[in-house]
Amino acid sequence: QRRFLLCTNKISIYTPNRMARHGPFSCHSKRSKIFVLIFTIGAIIYISAISTYVAIETPTPPSPPEQPQPVRITNFNFVAVGQVSPETEPLPPQLPPKARVGDMFNFINGKTNDDDQPPPAPPRLNAPVSIPQPLEEPTVPREARPKPPEGAHEYLLYAIIPDGYQYRVRRDVVRKTWVNFLKGTSRDDLFGYSFLMGKTDNATLREMVELENVEHGDIVFVDDFMDTYRNLSLKSIHAFKWLVQNINSKYYFKVDDDSFVRLDRLMDVVQNAPAEKYYYGFVHNAFVPHRSPKHAYYVSYEEFADRRGPSFVAGPGYVISHDCAEIISDYAYRPHYRPIWLEDVNTGVILNRAGVKPAFARQFFTGNVCKPDMILSHWVPPERIEQLYNNSLEG
Repeated sequence: QRRFLLCTNKISIYTPNRMARHGPFSCHSKRSKIFVLIFTIGAIIYISAISTYVAIETPTPPSPPEQPQPVRITNFNFVAVGQVSPETEPLPPQLPPKARVGDMFNFINGKTNDDDQPPPAPPRLNAPVSIPQPLEEPTVPREARPKPPEGAHEYLLYAIIPDGYQYRVRRDVVRKTWVNFLKGTSRDDLFGYSFLMGKTDNATLREMVELENVEHGDIVFVDDFMDTYRNLSLKSIHAFKWLVQNINSKYYFKVDDDSFVRLDRLMDVVQNAPAEKYYYGFVHNAFVPHRSPKHAYYVSYEEFADRRGPSFVAGPGYVISHDCAEIISDYAYRPHYRPIWLEDVNTGVILNRAGVKPAFARQFFTGNVCKPDMILSHWVPPERIEQLYNNSLEG
């Protein structure tokens, strides 16, 4: 029996016995003896380092002085001064932290276990949303608030479009496109819309928009807040406050100015919708806040203390019933209320506290998506909105 070994350009013939004596991994070769020696030395160094690390990192703790032992309340009852305290039992003893063998390399590099630990979480100044907390009562009860005048026009659906002063082009496109889907139909008088803006320090820009409103008459100015991106939640709250006080409608539709809406299909949906606790749109199953201040959607612990929040409907467009609008408008009368700055998340948290669950809309899309059964598409440029509207009219 012979074996052939190809080495570069030469072919050497080795018998099994010669291979056993002089093979690269033979126990008789000088190379294997050196390899075993190096491996043994490395193992000894590794075991010695682990023993030294554990011995240093986990010293025997000194006996602490006797202190009163903490207690756990097992049968909690509210007690007055002079009464017997609740039944208690001692807490289990607190064990010292264990050394992590995997951190040996940190020890060799001069680090400790605390060097790679994340910074402690900021104090939780607000109570978690998962624990129901009593909110301050509105300064004005619902019975004493302004309401639409007697004989005001009744709408089935009224759209409110929170907008910025600088977006004149977008407003003109909306006026020319999807808000006119019902023109010339029997449902034309069942729909209405308005743009809404807050307060601005730019007097010239405010004057220009006021002149625009003289021409179109579809802009509402609410000066209870500064019109900034971080105040979108306040803008939404005051928008529903204005709607409840001035517009008599069964449903309200909050929608962004860069959304394209098939209004005819949306009207078909709301005509068969529940009259109360209706919260309709593209549903996100949960809200997980971003805690890094560098993140675009950073949410602080002061704004939201829980690790996860309730489900909510995406902000590009959602429909709520009249009673839900009243629930949201209550927060405009709570002067100490601090909202989550993410508008759609804040709306979901408010309605979740009131026991309102969102209804999923399969035809609502948060991206620039256009499908045959689409009702709403977001992030649509003005020229694309016009194109979609014209295509819809052509069938």
